Amino acid sequence: IGNSIVNSITYSVPTLVLVLAISGLTGYAFARYRFPGREALFFMILALLMLPGILLVIPMFSEIVSFGWGNSIQGVVLPWVAVDIVFGMFVMRTFFESLPREYFEAARLDGANEITLLLRVAVPLAVPAFATLAILDLLFTWNDIIWPLVVIFDNTRLPVSVGVLAFSSQYGTDYGVTFASYVLASLPLIIVFAFTSRRFMQGLQGGLSI
Repeated sequence: IGNSIVNSITYSVPTLVLVLAISGLTGYAFARYRFPGREALFFMILALLMLPGILLVIPMFSEIVSFGWGNSIQGVVLPWVAVDIVFGMFVMRTFFESLPREYFEAARLDGANEITLLLRVAVPLAVPAFATLAILDLLFTWNDIIWPLVVIFDNTRLPVSVGVLAFSSQYGTDYGVTFASYVLASLPLIIVFAFTSRRFMQGLQGGLSI
C-alpha cells in the first residue's frame, strides 16, 4: 500500500497543479473579459460535462497509445486534466464573477496592469474557490479506478485506488487486510480535508451557490 500511495501522489499532484492553473486562467478570462462568442464558447465547453466519462475511455486510450504514453505519468495525468478542467473552469468563472468589480477598478486607478489584477487581486480573493476545486479534483484522481487500469500496464506503478484491490481475488478476500488498506488509503484525503475544510465550505458558499 505504501508504494501505491506514493504512485497516487505522483499522479494526483501534477494533475492538481495543472487543473488549478488552467481552470483559474480560463475562469478568469470568461468572467472578466468581453469578446465575441464568449457565452457560446463557454456553453460549448460546458456541454462536455454531459458526456458520460466511460465514453471517453476508448478515444483517450487511442490517443495515449498513439503518443507512446502508455504506462507513463503523463498518460495518466493529462487525460485527468482534460476531464477536470471543464468543471474547474465553471467553478472558477462563477466565483470570479461574484467578486465586486470595484476591487478591480480601484486597482486599475492605482496603476495595476492585467497581470497584477490577476495575481494580486483575483487570486488571493479566490483562495476558497481554489481550495474547493483542489479537494474535488483530489477526490476524483485519488479514487479513480478505470483510467489507471486501462493505461497502466505495470502493477508496481498502479495507484492506491487499484492497489487495494490486490487483497481480493476469485479465491477469497482477506477482509482484515483489505479494510486496513482502505483506512491507509483514506488517511491522506482525511488529513488534507482536515486542514482545508474551512476554505472548502467558503468556496461552496461563495461560488457554487451563485
